Amino acid sequence: IRTLVPVSAAGPGFPQTDACRFRCPGSTKPVPRPAHRSSANGCGTGDFKIPASALPHPEFETCCNRHDICYDTCGENRTSCDEMFEKCMTGVCQTRASSKDNCLATSRLFTTMTAEHGCDPFLKSQKKACVCRATDEL
Repeated sequence: IRTLVPVSAAGPGFPQTDACRFRCPGSTKPVPRPAHRSSANGCGTGDFKIPASALPHPEFETCCNRHDICYDTCGENRTSCDEMFEKCMTGVCQTRASSKDNCLATSRLFTTMTAEHGCDPFLKSQKKACVCRATDEL
């Protein structure tokens, strides 16, 4: 049985490490890609969109969009993005949801799925948002 663990409590087995950090080759450094605009697509992935009507509270979608934009901003730290996401959803559950238990359970599910499967989307977003430049070009 797997236990749902919030990102802030994630330990071994959760990709909240240097392994999920965008890096440029050699001595180049990531800088924001010119004309790149961070984007968001609500909750879920590109292939699996969760409609706002299926969420425990409509404001979850705001949390998801903020998380997407964080991932899609050059130089952001994945752990910081995921922790912000968790706090946002928990805040919605604590202050706005009619069924806090259901809301918090859904929040933990989203948090766990992000912790376990978010590295690849994070790295892909960073690759879109950044360009690698030599340090003497900066």
